[in-house]
Order: sequence, then structure tokens, then C-alpha cells
Amino acid sequence: LGFPADRTMRIAQQLYEGVDMGGERVGLITYMRTDSLALAERAVTQAREVITSQYGKDFLPKSPRVYKSKAKNAQEAHEAIRPTDLARLPADIKGHLTDEQFKLYDLIWKRTLASQMRSAEVARTKVEVAVPCEGKEFVFGASGKEIVFPGFLRAYVEGADDPEEKLGDRETILPDLKVGDEVSADQVRATEHATRPPARYTEATLIRMLENEGIGRPSTYASIIGTIQDRGYVVKKKNELIPTWTAMAVTQLLEESFPKLVDLKFTAEMENDLDEIADGEQDHVERLRRFYHGVDNAPGIEKEVNERGRDIPFPHINVSDGTIVRIGRNGPFLQRGQTGSATIANLPDEVAPADLSATEIDELFERRNAEPESIGTDPATGKPVYFKVGRYGPYLERPGDEGEDPKRVTVPPGTEVKELSEEELGTLLSFPRTIGVHPESNEPIVVAVGRYGAYLSAGEQKANVGEWREAANLSVEAAVAQLAAPKAGRAQRGAAPAPLRTLGTADGLAGEVRVMSGRYGPYVTDGTTNATLPKAMTPEAITLEQATELIKTKQAQGPTKRKNFRRKKR
Repeated sequence: LGFPADRTMRIAQQLYEGVDMGGERVGLITYMRTDSLALAERAVTQAREVITSQYGKDFLPKSPRVYKSKAKNAQEAHEAIRPTDLARLPADIKGHLTDEQFKLYDLIWKRTLASQMRSAEVARTKVEVAVPCEGKEFVFGASGKEIVFPGFLRAYVEGADDPEEKLGDRETILPDLKVGDEVSADQVRATEHATRPPARYTEATLIRMLENEGIGRPSTYASIIGTIQDRGYVVKKKNELIPTWTAMAVTQLLEESFPKLVDLKFTAEMENDLDEIADGEQDHVERLRRFYHGVDNAPGIEKEVNERGRDIPFPHINVSDGTIVRIGRNGPFLQRGQTGSATIANLPDEVAPADLSATEIDELFERRNAEPESIGTDPATGKPVYFKVGRYGPYLERPGDEGEDPKRVTVPPGTEVKELSEEELGTLLSFPRTIGVHPESNEPIVVAVGRYGAYLSAGEQKANVGEWREAANLSVEAAVAQLAAPKAGRAQRGAAPAPLRTLGTADGLAGEVRVMSGRYGPYVTDGTTNATLPKAMTPEAITLEQATELIKTKQAQGPTKRKNFRRKKR
């Protein structure tokens, strides 16, 4: 269905907890945090009844199908995920479900029913045509597939306007041929096929790999996917999970210094230990003691870290001859030469490890060593103003006097620096500026610009103020009103914050998708639902598809529940 793992589990939770069916709350599926393949006898009996009524006795096997899980320590305490009532057809309850709930219920219903139907019978045909040409023989081939009996495939086209047509789409019918027949070429085309690198993992393929390796459980897959994104180990673009330089460095450090901890067998064995602890076959305190302190023949993690910790070299990734990538306090950067006399260059966040080419490396160093571009003169000092790009985006720099640091100011979003007039350059370089004193707190009111636009501050009070040109002329009275206005009312009482980016419209959303700057960081909104950007996403790089996914995920969560705090009595 293309759902992220966490959204799938949330939708399944809704189906499990129950949906309003005409005034009655009905649980539609069984417990979903299980990898069991076993069905209760009652469910098998009902499945056979539904198969007979929906498709006929021809689709019913002589005896019920029984499946065994290949995964060791599968969670067999629960049934396989199935509808609570197979007679509840997806089409009959569609009106009570959201679009996502219907899609997931429909999938579970079809899979469950198909598992108890007869196998499909398919006739496969392969034809080879030998063509002599200039003393050589060239062989061309074609493959055909005809569904003789659809079997369980019939369940997968349930709900289609024309199920037989859907089944026909899965066939490739070849004409009747016999050995010795001559055929004519209707068309001859030359096509080029290049070897492609293996596809990057998606959430679905990564979960499949975790399952095959015995790592994790259905109840933990979503949290695993969420953790590697929250910690910046992968960035999700469209459906792909793209590893970051931080992930490469952490993996290198662990593989070289603590290989046992990242060995797949260790992780799978840990899952087994946790299962045994849950079953009462192991003591959890003793298991932790062995892991941390070790046993006589094997040191624990405490001793390994204490003995080798200081000698572990800081990780780096070789990307070309003489060039490495290091991870600094502010993120990854390129380094050429030895530490102390090395040349470094910023590495943009959006450049994935697999996409960094030798040409791009050279360009990054050339850009680093190139003279900055002068875009004009500061009217207040007569000094040139240079346009530069740092890790956190573009900025302007004006040289300072001798012994004085240069003046730097962030280029506000949406600003074309080459189109700025000299007066506008002077305005930008005047930030941050104090426009007065707050009449209540006596704190100076400062207006400044950042990577998300112009903002006000007066002590602990802060407020966004939209377009920087207007913010430059803000009066004390207007600033005080902006600072005092409730978050939801600022758009009415003062200048409305300008969006950082406008991404367009998408199906299922209330309005145009915009990237905004908020008190707690950047977020995306369709005008009705706001969704905070994860740390791994930046306002400059987020796509419409990613923003839509974030908003729909937030919609599925429902409104945030407020917490009630009680002051403890001393």
C-alpha cells in the first residue's frame, strides 16, 4: 500500500480497537503485533464458508491449509492477523471506514481468505524462434502465461468492477504454434540495458530483511524505522531510506571496535534472550549482568570500553585518494591532508554518501578556495558585501575593521541576493537591530533575521514577524502587540508570517501545502493540520510528497491530548 511502518501500525491499531459501525464500536481485526501464521479453528471454518458462498466449492481445498512460521520464537500466543468476522466483506463496511482503514482492512481480508483457497493453476509456455543470418543463428524468445484455474488469485481481484478482466491482465497469451512454423517480424528494435546498482532499502524491504534475519518483532519494526530516522542515520526521500555520513561513521566505529554488537547473529540471539526472559526461562538481571560485567571467559561491555575506549580512532570515511569525510560538531565535512595542515570543505547535507563523485568533491574544494562573490557595497561603510554559503545556508558577509570580526547576516528565505538594491543590502546588514524597550519588561526589543525569516525577541518573549523588509520598519507599538499576541492570533493582530516555501496541492489535503517557521522549529501545513519537520529533513530540501506524508500521518494521530499537571504538596 506504500504506507510507512508507523502509519500502518496506527491504522491497524484503529481497526483493532474498534470502529463506529452504526452506533456500535466494533473491533475489525485481531491483535496485530504478532508474526504468528496460525488461525483459530473457528476462523478456518468461517473462511471455508465464505469461500464457498463467495466463489463456489471449486475454490475450496479438500482440507484446511495449515502454515508454520519460519521465524524462531515467533509470537504464537496470538493468532495470525485476520478479520474478526470474515463474513464482514470490505465492500459492505467501506462507508464506515476512512480511505486508509478500508485499504488495510481490504488487504487483511483478502490475504486471510486467499490463504485458505485452492492453489492457482497456471500454464506457462516458452517459445524460441531461431533466425539464420549470414551464416549465424540468432535465437529470440517469448514467454506466455495462461491462468487455467485462478484459485486464490480470485480473492485478490475481489471488489474490482470486472474481476475476470483483472485476472486477464495477469496473463500473456501466445498464439498456437508448432515446431517448424515460420513467423514474421512485425517490428525490430534495439534496446540498451545497463547494469543497475542494488535498489536502496524502503521501509518495506528493510522490514523484510529484519524479519529474515530474526531481528525485531512486529511490535518493534515501526520504532526501529523511526529511530534510525530520528537519529539522522537515514534520510527518507520518496520511499527510499538513504544512509547518511553519520550512519557510515557510526557503523565503521562499531564494526572496527565492537564487531560483536553489530553482528546480525548477536542481535538475533538477543531477541531470543528477550523471548526467554518473557517466558520466564531466563533471569533479566543476570542477563544484564553478563552483558555489562561479563563472565570469566568473556569480558563485558564495561571492560571493553574502559580498556579500548581511549584508543579508538575517530572514524572517517575514505571517499577518494587523499580525501576523507569526517563528522564534526556541526556535521560532516571533507578533509584533504593531515590534521593541522589539512584543507577542509563543507559537505552539503543533501549529498548522500553513494552520490558523492570525484568531480563533485573537486568542485566543493574549488568553491571553498574560490574568492567569495561580491554582490554590492554596504552604504553605511562603503565596504564590499560578499555572498557565501555555509552549512546552514546562504549568508552575507561584510569585512570588519582591523581587529574586528566580519559582519555576517543570514539571507532570508526567498531572497534573491543579486537583485538586492544597495539600500536593501544596507537594511539586511543592519540586522539585528534594537527598535526600542518593552514598556512592561524593560527588555530591549530586537528584530533579527534567521534561516526561517524575520523574528522579534524581548527577553524570553519571541515572535515571528514575516517579511524582513516590513520587519525593518516595525514600530515599538506593533512589536509589543506581536509579542503579546497568542500564537493562533498573530496572523490577525499583526503581519502574518510568510511561508518559507510553497510546495503545491495534494489529494486528501485541505489546501495548499506550505513550509512555515514556528516557535519550535519548521513545520508543514495544509492550513488545517500542522506537522513538525523531523530533524533529518530541512525546509529547503523537503518535497511535496514528503510534506503530504507528514501531514496525513499527523491527521491519522488525531488531536493532541492535553496533559493535566498537578502541583505536588510539600
